[in-house]
Amino acid sequence: MTCGLPSICTTLTRFSSVIQKQMLNSAIIYDRLWCIFCFSDASLIANYDVRRCYEVDITFHYNVPGGLQPSTIAATKTQFSNVFIPFSGVLKLVPQCREAIINIDEIAASPPGVTSVFFRMPVIFTAASDVADDQVSSKLTNCINTANNYKGFLDQRIPAITEGDATYNKYNSSTISDKRSCCGGDIPPPCCAAGSIKVSSTKCGKTSVLFIFITLFF
Repeated sequence: MTCGLPSICTTLTRFSSVIQKQMLNSAIIYDRLWCIFCFSDASLIANYDVRRCYEVDITFHYNVPGGLQPSTIAATKTQFSNVFIPFSGVLKLVPQCREAIINIDEIAASPPGVTSVFFRMPVIFTAASDVADDQVSSKLTNCINTANNYKGFLDQRIPAITEGDATYNKYNSSTISDKRSCCGGDIPPPCCAAGSIKVSSTKCGKTSVLFIFITLFF
């Protein structure tokens, strides 16, 4: 028996007579009951770019009795975004980072009313398109390690926060997390996220399983 379907049939299983006997109450007798498991081509399911990046979190801490109002949090996030611009500009002049594209994701913050206030800046280091695949991880790691040496540049420029009649500065130095793959976990770039496969040198696709049941009546 052939599949005759535009997908890759990997398993063909005939059910036992036990299942057939269970169907007798419905007054229908099944002579054959087949189950075909077909795995569709991932490139036909979904495509997204292969990830060529690492991410680190830079976190800034404040001590604000009574916490911050939502409007203050929103305004401070904007100030942190503006501080990142000269920081990324400086890194682009460093030899170890000239082949990296450096951006930030959405800045996170502690909730309103919390005394231990933080602002977390996710910084994404992406390899330039001309960096060979086998050099992506090492070149980005060198850039990230170098960026740690410029953390003081950020600490000197982070905004003071004014809430009510009081102004608050950071109460300790910023912290930088260990790098993590943009694909999640320890998967080194270039990579596809877990549950996906590499469809081409630049694209990933989500895998899919198609279950087809065929019953032959006599």
